[in-house]
Amino acid sequence: MNLMHNNKGNALLLVLLITVIFTALGLSIIASTLGGTKRTEIRKEEIAKAFASIKVIDQITADLSAELQSSPKYEIAKLTTGSVSAQIDEILTTLKMRYEDPIKGIEKIDFKDVTTAKGYLTPAEFNNTLTRVYEIYVTAKTGEEKGNIRRTATKRLIISPLPSFLKYAVGAEDGKLILNGSPNINGNIFANQLLISKNAKYYSGAYDPEKGPDKKMATPYPSIMKDLYASEFNSRHLQEILDLLRSRDEEGKTYFYKDKVPALKNDSQYQEIDFEGAFEEEQRKALGKVAVPNKDSLSTAVPSLQNDIAKGIEVAKSLPGPIPEKTIVFNDQDVLGEAGKHVGDLIITNTNKKIIADDLYVHGDLLIVANQSMTFNNIYATGTVKIISYNGNLSIAGNIASQGAITLMNNKGTVETKKAIATEQTLTITNKDTMFISNEGTPKKQNLFAAEKINITNETDGKLVLTNDLVAGKLEERENKEDTIVLTLNGQAKIKGNILSLGNENNNNITLLIYDNLDEKLETSFKGNVYAKGKLILRGNTEGTAKENDELKVDGVMYASGEAMVSNLNIVGLEDEDTMNNQIKQLILLSGEAGLVITRINEFNNYEELEETPNTNYVPADHVDDSKLNIKPIKGFFYTEGEAELYGVGSLFYVDGGLFAKSQLEINAIRGKTEKDSDGKPEEVSVKDQEGFYSRFIVNYNEDVLLQNFETLPKVKYLSIYPDDLTVE
Repeated sequence: MNLMHNNKGNALLLVLLITVIFTALGLSIIASTLGGTKRTEIRKEEIAKAFASIKVIDQITADLSAELQSSPKYEIAKLTTGSVSAQIDEILTTLKMRYEDPIKGIEKIDFKDVTTAKGYLTPAEFNNTLTRVYEIYVTAKTGEEKGNIRRTATKRLIISPLPSFLKYAVGAEDGKLILNGSPNINGNIFANQLLISKNAKYYSGAYDPEKGPDKKMATPYPSIMKDLYASEFNSRHLQEILDLLRSRDEEGKTYFYKDKVPALKNDSQYQEIDFEGAFEEEQRKALGKVAVPNKDSLSTAVPSLQNDIAKGIEVAKSLPGPIPEKTIVFNDQDVLGEAGKHVGDLIITNTNKKIIADDLYVHGDLLIVANQSMTFNNIYATGTVKIISYNGNLSIAGNIASQGAITLMNNKGTVETKKAIATEQTLTITNKDTMFISNEGTPKKQNLFAAEKINITNETDGKLVLTNDLVAGKLEERENKEDTIVLTLNGQAKIKGNILSLGNENNNNITLLIYDNLDEKLETSFKGNVYAKGKLILRGNTEGTAKENDELKVDGVMYASGEAMVSNLNIVGLEDEDTMNNQIKQLILLSGEAGLVITRINEFNNYEELEETPNTNYVPADHVDDSKLNIKPIKGFFYTEGEAELYGVGSLFYVDGGLFAKSQLEINAIRGKTEKDSDGKPEEVSVKDQEGFYSRFIVNYNEDVLLQNFETLPKVKYLSIYPDDLTVE
């Protein structure tokens, strides 16, 4: 009986225990559900406030942009470096008052000029440019009943006077942007018309733009890692772009790599440039800074050094007396005072002693052969001038000027010239050892001038330092089509100065040839601007090693009123020793309606690490440290008034900068590795074997260009805004 009562008691306790457990579980579930609901509500509020702050910051950006282009007082021509910050502050203060509204949840709006505070520009740079960097802060807050949740959006704005094309990785202003195959564009693109194809075109043989590419290869779709901008919302073209962004192919895929579709946005502040006007204006300014801008300066009295040259040649022409039949020879003799004035041909040489000469005036030809040390002041002649060093140290402190051709040749030894070299015919300079051509002593630059042509060659063992401007070309059209200026640089060469070709665009070309300098670990650099009244060619060696071993370091702007061509050449940025942290600069190249050609770059080369990395937007992982890459990026921005067709099939393009055409821009690319077949043509690679590998045409936009000061770029009317980093905290 007691046992029965005990069993009943235990059963009752068990029931009570189970009831308590399930009750507790039920309460926990209810509490969890209520807590989850509350957390969901809080999360919704967080998202809502984040969205609200972003929406306001975007509106402020749009209004600031519109305001900067709404009034004549904000035109770049009327702004000063001392006033621009205050004027931007004034606009932002008005916008702060317009949008700051705690009742509507926008608790606080603030802004700050961080241009120098965060090291974007040095104080000196800040005082010499209109570029400014601002941070805009917008804080949105919920009420107490919703938890006092705050979210602050911060956006960085770069406000710049640079042309709009420099804001984009890739773009076409008036014509079509055609992406054939699978290029990778890590940056914003600009297109009022966009066409995409899954087939990359390429040449099976030599590049022949008249015939066009003769082969196609199936590929994945292109990857565009940021946004697509348009400025002209033409209803037909807009609808075509929208259809492309929304469409899917026969396999149900979008027309973009791994279905990452870019957002379509409007660039209402886009400003086109006047290329021809800019070319003429900037060339004229550059000519105004040199000592000898044209042929007339050699024979007409004009101010400054031009007057010295004109007087010197006039003295040589007017020397009295009959012209002797025999050449006069000075061997191991100093040439001083009146002895420096000669009628007839003259030879000066030395074998056993140094020679010191004062000014030379020669009515005839002049030959100087230095086997020992020689020092001259000015040299003026009416005929051909040849100056040759075989084993001497030759120094010319003044001008070298002649109505005849001038040849300066250094076979062995050191040659130094310190002022202008000017001829009415052709100037030829060849260096096999050490040569310094500088400009000293006058407010205006000295320069090398030739009325016909300039040919400069630095041989493999040569060290050439040229700190001077080069000007060549006649205003009248010549029958031949030879280049006006040719620089062939094999060894170590440092060029600092502007290069200008004058006259008719049909025969005033400029060519820079850079040969095999990386094999010898020699640096070839150019700092300055180029103005080619014709075609501009930058070319490396077309023969030789498997890797691209021709490299030019550049800091400058290059104009070509005709076609611009780059081939077989690495273009990398030159360190600017005048900036904080030795900033790496780049090339900005602009060409006329004849177009842009970039070809045979890293031909049949491949990345050592072929597999792409999504977390770097399909850009090689070490792009922040180019020295670790076997393929060096082309450091530059390229613009053409005409059309450009570019091919990353056999070639491998990695552009650290941007590509832009006023007319049509077409890019063709495959992904992955390319090998030659038995005929030297690219082997076919299946679409499957291209997936997951780096594109052979990468454009990685470099925004650093927006922070630099380019006095020689085409001018635009208003400041532009480049909205950059956006964070929400």
